Amino acid sequence: MKVGVIKPPKLVKRLFLLLAVLSLSVPVLAQLDTRHYIPPVYGRENLADEGSEDIFLLLSTPSATNISIRETDGAGNELSFSPVTISRSSPANIALSTDTGSSKGTGTKFLIPEDSLSTVIRQEGLILTANKAFFASIRGQKRLC
Repeated sequence: MKVGVIKPPKLVKRLFLLLAVLSLSVPVLAQLDTRHYIPPVYGRENLADEGSEDIFLLLSTPSATNISIRETDGAGNELSFSPVTISRSSPANIALSTDTGSSKGTGTKFLIPEDSLSTVIRQEGLILTANKAFFASIRGQKRLC
C-alpha cells in the first residue's frame, strides 16, 4: 500500500486561483472616504505640551477639483481652522499643536490626559466630513533643536 500526499481536486485549485486573481484586481484605497473619525489618544507621559513637539493633521485627495472639508470635535463643534479646501495638487498640513499653548497637549482635541481614560468624552476626537472622498491621517513629530 502506497502512502502519499492527498492532492486537492482540480476544482478547489481553480477556485483558489480565481479568488486570488479577483482579490488582486480590486482597487483598494485605504483611508479614502467622505467621513473620517479620529478618536482621542492617550499619550502616556508625553502629551505634546513641550515647545519641540508638533501634531499635524494631513489631508489629501485624488480629486483634481477643490473639495471643502469640515472639521469638528466629537460633540460636533466646528474647529477654528474649519473648513479646509484641498485638491490633488494642494493637500493640507494643519498643525494641531502651536507654540502659544492654546492647542498644545490635551488642547489638540486629539490627546487626552490619564484621568480621562475609560470614560466617554464627547467633546474630544476629530470628525472630518466632505462631499467627496479624501485621505486623513495624524502625524506626530519631535523637533530636534
